[in-house]
Amino acid sequence: MSSTAATLANARAVAAGGAAVALAAGALMAGAVSCLRTIGIVAFIAPAAAEYLLAPLGLASIIMALGGFTLARRAEADAAAVSAPDNPFELAAVLKIALLLAAVALISKMAGEKLGPEAVLAVATVTGLADVDAVALSLPLLAPATIRLAFAAEAVLAAVALSICAKSAYAVTLGGGRFGLPFAAISLAGGIAGALLVMLT
Repeated sequence: MSSTAATLANARAVAAGGAAVALAAGALMAGAVSCLRTIGIVAFIAPAAAEYLLAPLGLASIIMALGGFTLARRAEADAAAVSAPDNPFELAAVLKIALLLAAVALISKMAGEKLGPEAVLAVATVTGLADVDAVALSLPLLAPATIRLAFAAEAVLAAVALSICAKSAYAVTLGGGRFGLPFAAISLAGGIAGALLVMLT
C-alpha cells in the first residue's frame, strides 16, 4: 500500500489548497486497488484461501472506488499539487518488503507452533500496520500445516481491517478535515461493510 502511504504523507501540504478532495479521491482509489491486490496475492499463493477474501474485500473495494469516483467528480483539477508516489521498484523498497516478508513468515510460524493460532492472528494484525502485502504473502503458506486455511484468511482480513483503521486515523490527524474526514468515512464504511459480510455468512 505504498501509494496510499505516499498520498497520506502529502495530505497536510495540500489540505489548505484546492487539491485536498482530489487527494482524498486518489487515496480511496489506491485503497480499493490495494484490497483487490490482496485478493490477487492470496489467490496466487493459496487459491482456496482467496475464496474467503473475495466477498468482503471485493465489497470494500467497490465502496472505496465509488467513493473515490464521487469525490473526484467534485474535486477541482489541481494535479500539480499532488506529488507522484514513490517508485515501488526502488531497491530499498524491494529489500524492505523482502526482509519484512521473511520476518513475518518466521515469526508467524514460530508463534503458530509454540503459542497457537491466536498468536498468528496477533502477529498479522500488528504487521498490517506496516504492510498488508507481507501478511498476504506469508500466512497462506502456513496452511494447513501450522494453521487452518480459513484462519489464515481471517488473519489477512484482520490485517487489512487494522490497516484501514490506521490509515483513516492518519488521514484525519495529518491531513485535516477536508482531506481526512471523507477519506476516513468512506474507507471505514468499506471496511465495516466487509466485516458485516463476513459475520453474516
